[in-house]
Amino acid sequence: MAKRVRRRSGALVKPEAAAPPLDYGALVTAIGQAHQTAQRHAVEAINVSLTLRNWLIGYHIFEYEQRGSDRAQYGARLLDNLAKDLRKRLGRGFSRRYLEMFRQFYLCYPIAKTVFSQLGTHPGFPPTTSTTALEWQDEA
Repeated sequence: MAKRVRRRSGALVKPEAAAPPLDYGALVTAIGQAHQTAQRHAVEAINVSLTLRNWLIGYHIFEYEQRGSDRAQYGARLLDNLAKDLRKRLGRGFSRRYLEMFRQFYLCYPIAKTVFSQLGTHPGFPPTTSTTALEWQDEA
């Protein structure tokens, strides 16, 4: 019969030699910096997403109003009805005034190619407004 060899169990490196001891203040500082950096990145991402959302809302309202023509037909109380229905479905942040601001935002910055490329999507129907590049924009 073969004789069993008993191996010693133990850590390869002693705990006190594994890493230099950190002071508590450095730990708190490192965690605080990690939190602040992540929070700043989250806020920036949310701002970009909300800006794109607001532009798209303005785009959809404008396209619906225009229906492919150069001039919208007013008097249908579109924004009033839309605000009421969106508030029921989505909650706060969709008053008539906000919808007007979203529409105006789209009209001030009609650069659809840039917005849709950032979103990685397409609007679902062709825009009636011109998407010619502004002089400060690249040809891309």
